[in-house]
Amino acid sequence: LSHLVEKSLVQLDARSARPRYRMLETLRQYGLDKLAEAGEADVVRTAHRAYFANLAATMRPHFNGTDQLAWYARADADLDNFRSAIGWSLWPDRADIGFAIVHALHKYWYQRMYWKEGVAWNERLAAALGSDAAPTRRAPTTPGHGRQRGR
Repeated sequence: LSHLVEKSLVQLDARSARPRYRMLETLRQYGLDKLAEAGEADVVRTAHRAYFANLAATMRPHFNGTDQLAWYARADADLDNFRSAIGWSLWPDRADIGFAIVHALHKYWYQRMYWKEGVAWNERLAAALGSDAAPTRRAPTTPGHGRQRGR
């Protein structure tokens, strides 16, 4: 990693409480293109989504704990990754994982004033399912109100 930093291929993200590195956008896009050419893009995106679904599930109980500030900061740092993972779930056979991520981050969406985004992800995932049962699978949109009911 230090060699990549020295060659300016990755950059230290100074905004994060923990050391995090970001790839330059042009290199990220190049890597995505190479993954697509090799037929590996779906495999990598699926693994990414699984990792962040597990991370969201791990975070969920900590949003109420004594160390919640650290967990909110961690979620802040990974927000783009969560968004990408949910976005990769916008197909009928993947929507359940997207709903699980949105549900696990429910308190995060609300506390960070992203509740409209959480609602929007719910609606997009429900639309991806395209069935009458979809609204009952939605994640809660306000604290303490359980699952949303159909319209």
